[in-house]
Parts: sequence; C-alpha cells; structure tokens
Amino acid sequence: MDVFLKKLESLEQGQKEIKTEIKQLSSAEAKVVEIEDRVVQLERLAREKNVIMHGLEDSDDENWQKTTAIVSEFLKNSFGIGHNIVDIAERLEKFRRDRVRPIRIKFIRLYDKKMIMIEKKKLDKPIYINADMSLQDRKANSTLQKKKKELIAENPDLRYKVMRGKIICSDKAGVKVKEYCVSNNLEAVVEARECVGLDMDI
Repeated sequence: MDVFLKKLESLEQGQKEIKTEIKQLSSAEAKVVEIEDRVVQLERLAREKNVIMHGLEDSDDENWQKTTAIVSEFLKNSFGIGHNIVDIAERLEKFRRDRVRPIRIKFIRLYDKKMIMIEKKKLDKPIYINADMSLQDRKANSTLQKKKKELIAENPDLRYKVMRGKIICSDKAGVKVKEYCVSNNLEAVVEARECVGLDMDI
C-alpha cells in the first residue's frame, strides 16, 4: 500500500511539474510572438519614409551620391518638387546591362513620401513607384491583390481598394460596404470582423 501511495504521489508531482513547464512554455511562446510583432513594427517604421522606384535609367558608374542627385532631379521635373526632400537614394542590386536596377529612395519627411505616392499616377510608364515593404507585407499585399481581382470578377459593380492591409469595398456612392483583411498566416483573406488588418502603408 505504501509503495502504491508513493507511486501515486510521484505521478501527481510529475503532473504538477509538467503543468508548470507547459505554463512556462506558453509564456515563452507569447514573449516570442510579442518580440516578433515588435520587430515587424520597427521594420515598418524604418521603411516608413521609403519608396522603391523602378524604371529610371541606370549606369555602371552610379554611386549613392549620383543616384540621389538623379532621383532629386527626376522628382523635380516630374512633380515640381524641390531638391531638398530626398535623404538618400541607392540602387538595390549590382549593375547588369540586361536590366535596370530598382532604387530605394528615403525621404526626409513622411509628408513628401505620401505626396509622391498620391501623385505617382501622373508618371509615364515604364517608371513605377511603390511603397518599400518588408517580405511579410509584400506577401500580404500579394494575397490581397489576388483576392481583389476575384472580388471584381464576382461583383464588378462595387469599387475595391487595397489600403493599409485591407480591401475596402464601396458602392458607387463611395459608401463602404465591406472590408477584408489577410489571415494570420498571410495566405488567405477573410472578412475584417474576423481579424485585425495589418497596419502597413500599401
């Protein structure tokens, strides 16, 4: 009987230790998720004033000083904006004769970046300007754009706009009808009431 009781006590103690370890693991996992979210937010903050430009003429003798001067002149001629808005502009890849390298442009003020994003539709192709997004945000944006095409095919009478990690659906009068956002795994799109949309500038 004593042997049985000792075994029972040992099992109960083992269960308590397991429960304690599970709580500790759950707490550690929550902290990891919190840290990952913080890293994502910091990366978005670091990219907040940036855009990526595609299609601007390239050369093999460019350095960041020359690229910054070229971009500043281009923005001045295209949008009538002065020279003192660009902090730095750099090509993202090594020079290749068979393709034009994209440029990451960092603006001094967030205001100027936002104005460029509004006015970019005035540019003649093949010059394109897009927000500088992290890999996670690019994946989310790709999922949203794919879903947007599906929604347009299903109901072309509504207007659809991808904005701040969501698809905004409005009627012809501009009244919001529905919102969609990406799921946590970034691979599906659900109605906005089922998730919190990514706070990203796209």
